[in-house]
Parts: sequence; structure tokens; C-alpha cells
Amino acid sequence: GHRSAALHNNIGVLDHFAGNYPKAFGHLEEALRLSRQYQYKRLEGYSLLGLSTLYLDLGAFHEARQAQLQALRVAETISGGLILFYAQLAGASIARQENDWIEAANSLVLARQEVEERDLLYEMGLWHIEAGRQAIAQYGNGTAVDHFRSAIDLLDQAGKKAEAAQAYMLLAHAYHLTKDPLAQGAMHETLQRCL
Repeated sequence: GHRSAALHNNIGVLDHFAGNYPKAFGHLEEALRLSRQYQYKRLEGYSLLGLSTLYLDLGAFHEARQAQLQALRVAETISGGLILFYAQLAGASIARQENDWIEAANSLVLARQEVEERDLLYEMGLWHIEAGRQAIAQYGNGTAVDHFRSAIDLLDQAGKKAEAAQAYMLLAHAYHLTKDPLAQGAMHETLQRCL
């Protein structure tokens, strides 16, 4: 039941990060099937989000959006938890990659509302990463620097070193885009911190 569904979901996420997409699909689809069979709504939502992220990484935007929208519908039926935040953040990421700036901005606002007053350092750090990525994609310049700096601070406080390192790399990229000599020095300093 629940344990098997959770196990398949976790293995699917790990396979995805390892680049083993066929196995990831298999595990996430099995987690989705089991969570629906046993009516574990929260796990159903997370399995859908896992599939959405996997589709997005493969460039299958339509499928990513469909899974994200299903996860959003599930999240709206569950009170409490963070699934609605993650579903909105996924929506922002998909919209950003589709250059749908209005949808991306709206999803970011809704995601932030889910965690803003709850003092959730990790989730706010993830939010700032997506906001920074959106600024780079939309404006093509270094306006994202403040978002990435905030993400680093929050993720460091939350003890999330891998995500903080990702934010450092994105900060270096944002500095690079500014073409400002002072920012170039900051970029090199940021890259040194990552090493």
C-alpha cells in the first residue's frame, strides 16, 4: 500500500536525478497507480509532480503541464502540507520554459503565498531560485542577482548545501550576464566558493 507507493516514488526521483529516465518513469507511474488505488492523495500529488519534472527535463512541455495541472487539482483538495507550493512552483518553471511570462509570474506569486508566513527557509530558497531563473530568462540580464543571493542565504541557513551550491552557480551566471567589471570579479569569487 502506502509504503510501496512511497518507495516507488522515492526510487523514481532518485532514478531521475541519476539520469535513468526509463526506470524513473516506471517507478513514478507505479507510485501514481498505487497512490490512486489506495487513495493516498498527497503521494498522488507528489508522484504527479515527479512525472511533471521528468517530462520537463525531457522537453515534453505539454505532458509536463498536464501532470502539473493534475497535481495542482490534487493539492487543492488537501489541506495543509506543501504540495500546493510545489505544484505552483512547478507551474512557474514550466511557464518560464515556455516563455509564458504572465503565467510564470502568477504561479510564482501563488507559490510564495503558500510559504511566505511559515518561515520555511528551504522552500523560500527554492522560490528565489525559480524567481532568479525567471528574471534571467525574461530579461536576459543580471536582475536575478538579488534572488540568487537570497536563495543562498536561506538554503545555507536550512543546511541544504547542494541547493545552495546550485544557487551559487546561478549567481555566477547572473553576474556574467551583467558585463559589469565589478560583477565579473564577484562572479569569479562566487565560482571559487563553489569549488
